[in-house]
Amino acid sequence: MNYSFAMKKPMVVFRRWNNNRYAVFNSLKRSIKIGALLIAYLKFVNMASFAAIPDTTLVTRNYELESIDINSEPLPEAFSNLSRAIVTISQREIERAPVSSLNELLEFVSNIDIRQRGSQGVQADISIRGSSFDQVLILLNGVNISDPQTGHHNLNLPVDLSVIDRIEIIKGPGSSKFGPGAFGGAINFITKKNSKPFLQASTEIGSYTSHKELLSAAFNTGSLNHFISASYSSSMGYVENTDFGSKSLYYQTAFCADKSEISFQMGFSDKNFGANNFYSPKYAAQFEETRTIFTSFHGRTTVGKLEIEPTVFFRRHNDHYLLVRQNPSLYNNYHMTDVWGSNVGVNYYVNKHAVTSVGFDGRTETIWSNRLGELLEKPLKNPENDSVLFTNSHSRSTFSAFLGQKLYFSKLALNVSLNVSRNSDQALKWFFFPGVDV
Repeated sequence: MNYSFAMKKPMVVFRRWNNNRYAVFNSLKRSIKIGALLIAYLKFVNMASFAAIPDTTLVTRNYELESIDINSEPLPEAFSNLSRAIVTISQREIERAPVSSLNELLEFVSNIDIRQRGSQGVQADISIRGSSFDQVLILLNGVNISDPQTGHHNLNLPVDLSVIDRIEIIKGPGSSKFGPGAFGGAINFITKKNSKPFLQASTEIGSYTSHKELLSAAFNTGSLNHFISASYSSSMGYVENTDFGSKSLYYQTAFCADKSEISFQMGFSDKNFGANNFYSPKYAAQFEETRTIFTSFHGRTTVGKLEIEPTVFFRRHNDHYLLVRQNPSLYNNYHMTDVWGSNVGVNYYVNKHAVTSVGFDGRTETIWSNRLGELLEKPLKNPENDSVLFTNSHSRSTFSAFLGQKLYFSKLALNVSLNVSRNSDQALKWFFFPGVDV
C-alpha cells in the first residue's frame, strides 16, 4: 500500500524587507506572506490619520461652572462665639436678588416670615420660627438697634440695600448670648468696608411716579477709611393713601493699626407714608411719619491672648401717627424714644482648642409721648418740634452679663454659655438664659 503525503511548505513571515538583490526575499525564492505587514502598515497609517483629525467632541463640550465667592473675613464680633448654623446672605446674592428693599430681600432669600405693609421697605415686621416681631434682635454691624416702643420700627434702618455687604441670621433662640431680645433669633446687617476709593450714582424710575436716587462714595484720608451713602425714594402709591417718601444718609469711618481697630458709624432715616389699613381695616386714611438718628463707636484690640471689644451707641426715634390723615386733630400720637447703651466683650484664647468669653451689656431706654408712660408733672416740649408737648414718659434700664466657653475638637465644636439679665421694671428678678450649642 502506497501512501502519499502532501507536505505543506512552511510560510515565513517578516516584519521588514529590502528590495536589493542580496535581500532575503530574493534569495529564498519562495512565496512570502506579507499580509501582516500590510495590516500593520495600514493600522499605523490610520492611527496617524486619526491623530491629525481634531476631536470635535472635546472642542464643543464646554461646561461653565458657577463661580464661588470665598470670603476671608471672619464672622463679625456679634456672632463669632456661637457654635450655631448661621444663614449668610452674601453680596453676590444681594446683587442678583430681584428685590428693591431689605424687607423683600430677607423674605426672598432666607424664607423668614416678613409681614410687609407698603412697598419699597416702608414698614415690615419680622418673625422667626413663630416668634413675635418684638422677639427678633436687629443689629447693625454688631450693634443692637432694636426699637423699645414697638417692633414695627425695628427695620427703620438708616442704610440702603446697596450699602449692605452681607446679612447673617440666627434662626432660633439666641438669648444665651444676647438676652431676652433674641428669643426668636437675631439678624446682623453688615455694611460694606471699601479700602479702594470709588464714586457711584444711580437712579430708578417706575410706575405710579415712583423713583429712587442713590449716591455713594468711598475715600481715604491718611490711615482713615471713609464711606458715605445717601438715597431718596418716593411714589404716589398704587392705590389711594399708599404714597410714601423715604430719605436715608449713612457715614462710616475706620482706623486700623497692627492689633487694634476703631470704627465710627452714624445714620439718619426719614419716612412719611400713607398707612392704608396698616393697623386697622376700619380706617383707610391713616398716616405715619418716622425719623431715626443712630451713632456708635466700636473698638477692638489684642493684648497677648486677650481680645477686648468695647462699644458705645445712641439711637433716637420719632414717630408721629394720624388716625385720619385729613383730620389730624381727631386722633394723633407723638412718640420719641432715646436709647443709650454700651457693652464690652472679652475673649481669652486659652489655646487652639479652647476660647473663654465674658461680656457685659448696659442699656437705658426712655420714651416721651402724649399717650404712653406715666403722666408728667410738667409737659415737655418736643426738641424737634416746639408745637408738640409730651405729657407722658417712662424709662427703664437693662443690664446683662454673658459667660461662654467654646471647645474645639477634631470634628466637633462645643459651646456652653449663660446669660444673666436684669430689668429695672422688674428690679427684684434675675433672668437666666443657659445654652449649649454643638
